[in-house]
Amino acid sequence: MPLINSSLKHPLKLMRSNYIFILILAIFISSCGKSKTKVEQYKAQLAQIQKEAAAQEEQERIHQEKIEVGDSKKKIFLTNELDRVKKILQEEENNLAEIEEFQIGRSSSTKERQLFEQQKQIKKIENYITSIEEEISLIHLHQTFDFQDSPEGVLGYIFKAAEEREFDKLRHLLDPYFENDADAGGIGWVQMQPAEMQDIFVDNFKTGRIKGETEMENNTARIEIAMGSSSARLKKITLVKRMDKWYLSSL
Repeated sequence: MPLINSSLKHPLKLMRSNYIFILILAIFISSCGKSKTKVEQYKAQLAQIQKEAAAQEEQERIHQEKIEVGDSKKKIFLTNELDRVKKILQEEENNLAEIEEFQIGRSSSTKERQLFEQQKQIKKIENYITSIEEEISLIHLHQTFDFQDSPEGVLGYIFKAAEEREFDKLRHLLDPYFENDADAGGIGWVQMQPAEMQDIFVDNFKTGRIKGETEMENNTARIEIAMGSSSARLKKITLVKRMDKWYLSSL
């Protein structure tokens, strides 16, 4: 089951629970007349827990701010793409108008074929525009999943998504800070892409597999995969850890 904003639900609650427990325990020991040394020990533990809780809260605050910045970057990127595609649509509609005009020597069957192909192209572009607009409306939706607990789990899900042609969760694999490269973005936004682009994604990843060991460095993981229709192409994928979940960074 997906966990919405799951990064909010781990060590902070635990530390607050420990804080309350030790506070109650310290008061109880003090009231029972235990030694001053023992009470001071519990006070020191309580102070340490308070410090850790404050640090965790600050980390979460920064994390949420970076997500908000990432959402703004995504909106700018998608809005620019929407504007670009709308200009293409206008050009194709102008081409349709030219096809509809009378041309000496052109048969009616040729004209009908040209009109059909042009209308088909326009419909494809209109569908893409609709998909981009829908994606913009989902920018602030953030979900995390169990398979993001490890970088290998993320790649395993990508292979599965390609095999089953299930693209709806892929958007959540983009770096929430939107510091990923364009190729990673291409995977994250497969669902909004035209069918031929989705086919390329499927062909590249449906038989994908991990090769070798994962290279770990701080909050970054690099994994080599075999991809392509015959799994003959080798590609290194970089993933980044944000709080406790893994996301695509670069290909």
